[in-house]
Order: sequence, then structure tokens, then C-alpha cells
Amino acid sequence: MFKSDMTKRDILRYTGDFSQLFGVRDIILNNGSAKGMRALEINNGAGLSLTVLADRALDIASLAWRGDNLSYTSRAGLVAPQYYQAEGSNFLRSFTAGFLTTCGLRNVGPACEDQGESFGLHGRIAHVPAEDVRAGVVWHDDRPFIEIAGQVREARLFGEHLVLSRKITIPCGENRLMIDDTVENLAFQVKRCNCFITSIWVIRCWMSLPNSGCLSARRCPVMRQLNLAWLPAVGFSHRLPGLRNRPFTMIWLSLVRIKRLPHWSIRRSTSVWPSDLTKLS
Repeated sequence: MFKSDMTKRDILRYTGDFSQLFGVRDIILNNGSAKGMRALEINNGAGLSLTVLADRALDIASLAWRGDNLSYTSRAGLVAPQYYQAEGSNFLRSFTAGFLTTCGLRNVGPACEDQGESFGLHGRIAHVPAEDVRAGVVWHDDRPFIEIAGQVREARLFGEHLVLSRKITIPCGENRLMIDDTVENLAFQVKRCNCFITSIWVIRCWMSLPNSGCLSARRCPVMRQLNLAWLPAVGFSHRLPGLRNRPFTMIWLSLVRIKRLPHWSIRRSTSVWPSDLTKLS
């Protein structure tokens, strides 16, 4: 297994190509509803492997650490963006979940109508293919990093023009990854922007202020029982942070390390999500 303290010259002494130890494979999926979708398979040489969907907003469809799965796959499975249905709750027909799913950019939560415009469940951005995708190994101070970057655009004529710039950085030989997101409004009107990332273990993440009027995760009663585990039950009604239709303030948090992160609380049968990622420690 690759050691993080090895220099480029050290690696070349023992290998014919860096791909023996770490790298990115650019692939096209060719089965069922995923047919034709571009994906990036990443191996960082330390046991961290993940699949990033270039045609689905650079979301992370799966992640494993030394062979142990740390992501959730819904019964919908991998679904190419052309099968997306925006109306009502049809988002769930192509909701893979995975390790990272981006919601927004203009709305999150239940489908609704606002000022005569209809909004589907959790917005459109998760089904938009990324532009200018760059994927490969870069070197900083003689250390290898895998970088995935691109832009995801939500735009229409006479309407919104929002661009999500995403960069995923995975240090080779280590058990961590960093995700940097920037949302830019390129329209001439001020647009309300709601962005929510579900099911994710990250170094940097967006959170809502606890006193800003949003029902944030830390204020949700079920979140006070993080040390408990539940068996799946048929018909269980789940809770989502931020279901109330109110404006809220976003802040930027830069955390040193997150070992445990509570997920969307679902206790319905076939829908148990992992909530303890201590295997990464």
C-alpha cells in the first residue's frame, strides 16, 4: 500500500506507472438507467476509493474505506440525468443518495409553488452534468493529490443563472478528502439560493445558523438521540432539517476533522442510513 511520506522519485523506483498505486479512471456506465452516464473512479492508494458522477453535479455515488462501504444506495440505483423528472416528488425516482447528493440551487425540501413558479423536490442541480471537468493527479511539495473539479450550471433564458464550482481533493496515502463549493450568481437579478448537502463526511461543509429561523439539524428533537440505533420500521415518517419555508442565514465552517456525522434520520424499512464513520479514524 502506498505510504504518504514517499516522494515522486521513491514511487518511480518501485513502479512502472503511478496508476499502480493511485489515480483516476474516467468511465462511461453502460447498464440500465445509468447507461451513458460519465463517472470517475478514484483510488488514493491508502484504501479510500470513491465514484464521482461527472454527469450528476460531481456528486459522490459511493465511497469505501479498505473495502468497507460508507455510503447508501437507494433502490433507484444509479440513474443518468436524462431520466430526471422535475415534477412533484419524482426526484426520488432518480435519487441515488450515495455518499454526497447536492440539493438546490434555488430550492430544497418538498415540492411547492412560489410566485406562480413550480419547484420540484430538492431542486434540479443534482441532475445537471458538470462542465469543464478536470480529473487527475497533481503534485504539491512532492506529494500527490487527486483533484476533481468542474462547474455545474443552473440557468434559463430570462431567469436564474447560478453556477456551482466544485473541487474535490483527495490526498494520496491518507484517509481524508476535502470538498470546496462556491455558488456564484451570474444573473442580473438577486436570486434566493438554497443549497443543502445530504449524507456527507467532509472537512468543510455548509451549516445553517441555529438561531436563524431554520429548523436546523441541531434543533431537531431526534438529533438529541445520536447515541441510539433504531431497527427499520414500516411506515416511519422521517424528519428533514430545514423543512420550514423560511429564509435562513448560511455560514462557512472549516473543521479540522469530523469523525461522526449524523445523517438524515430515516428509520423506515430498507432506508437505514449509516451514521457512524469511525472507520475513517
